[in-house]
Amino acid sequence: MWNSLRRLVKHIIYFAFHYSGLLALFEFLLRPKGLFIVGYHRISEDMPDRDVHPLAVTRTRLDSHFRFYRKRFKVIGMDDVEKVLSQPKLDANYLVVTFDDGYLDNKALAEQPFVDYEVCATLYLTASPIDKREPLWTDKVDAFLFSSAEKNVTLNYPGLSGTFSLADNTDRIQLAERVKNEIKRYDETAKRKMLIELRDSLRPEFEGDDSLMLTWSDVGELAAAGVTLGSHTMNHPTLSRIPETAVVEELRDSRRLIEERTGIDVRHFAYPYGRETDFTTVVAEEARRHYRTAVTAINGINYPGQNLWELRRVIVENIPASLLRLRLLKLRAQDYIRNRR
Repeated sequence: MWNSLRRLVKHIIYFAFHYSGLLALFEFLLRPKGLFIVGYHRISEDMPDRDVHPLAVTRTRLDSHFRFYRKRFKVIGMDDVEKVLSQPKLDANYLVVTFDDGYLDNKALAEQPFVDYEVCATLYLTASPIDKREPLWTDKVDAFLFSSAEKNVTLNYPGLSGTFSLADNTDRIQLAERVKNEIKRYDETAKRKMLIELRDSLRPEFEGDDSLMLTWSDVGELAAAGVTLGSHTMNHPTLSRIPETAVVEELRDSRRLIEERTGIDVRHFAYPYGRETDFTTVVAEEARRHYRTAVTAINGINYPGQNLWELRRVIVENIPASLLRLRLLKLRAQDYIRNRR
C-alpha cells in the first residue's frame, strides 16, 4: 500500500512540474553538464513465471526510456566516453546505454530499439556461461527456488540461517534475493559448495535454462548491428572476494575469449555487482591494464576528469520514463547543491 502511495505521489509531483514548465526549466538551468551511463540487464516480455529477474524491464518501458534519452541527451557509445570526459567542460548532457551479462532477450527484444532510436549500446558479456551454454549462477538460484515443490527450506549459511517459507512466489522472490546477496560474498569454491547445498535442500525439478544466454553467433550479429562488446568477467564473481591471481584470470581471460570467438576488439569492462565493496583499487588497476574504461554500479554522474576505470552508472529498473527522468534530475540537483557548498 505504502509503495503504491509513494509512486502515486511521485507521479503527481512529476506531472505538476512537467505541465508547469518547471521541470524543463530546472533541466536547462542545472550546471554542470555531465555524462550519464545507464545500466540494464534483462527484458521481460514472455519470461516464464519461474524466470524471475528483479531488474528486468519490459520492451514497452525500454522504448519509452529510449525515446526519453533521444529527446533529452546526446546519446553516444562507450568508445566516445574518453574523448567526451577529456573536455574541460561539457556542452551538453551525454548518455551511454549499457546491458550487463549477455542474456538472449537483449537481442530478441532490444535489437530493434537499438536501431529505431539510434542507440549505440554496450553489451558487457559474462564469457564462460555463454561459451559453456549454461545459466549464470544467480539464475540457478532462481531456478532452484521456483521449481522446488518444498514448502519451506532450512539454510545454514554463515550470514543467512534458519527455516524459510516457500509458500508463495513472494516468499520465493524475497528468499532468492537474500540467498544471492549471501552467496556473492564468497569466493568461487565456497559459492559452488553453497549452490550444491541449496540444490540438495530444495530438490528442484529444474536446475536452470541453458538457452537464457546469447550464443556467439547472436553476439556477432549484435556487433554487426552496431553494438559495442565489453567484458563482465568469465564467471561473474565478486572481484573483491577472490585472490589477485583469480582477478587477473577473470579480467584477462574473458577479454581473450570474447575476442577469439568474435574477432572483435574488447575495450570496455563492467565490474560484477559494481558497488564500492565489490572491487578494490587493485582490481581497478588490473582493469586499467586490460581495458580503456570500466563501469561500476555506483549511482551518479560522470564529469570531466572522472577516473575512466571507476565510471559511475545508474542501474535502471522497470519504472516509467517519467520517474526515470525525475531520478536523473535528482542526481543533477544533488551535484549542483554539493558544488555550491
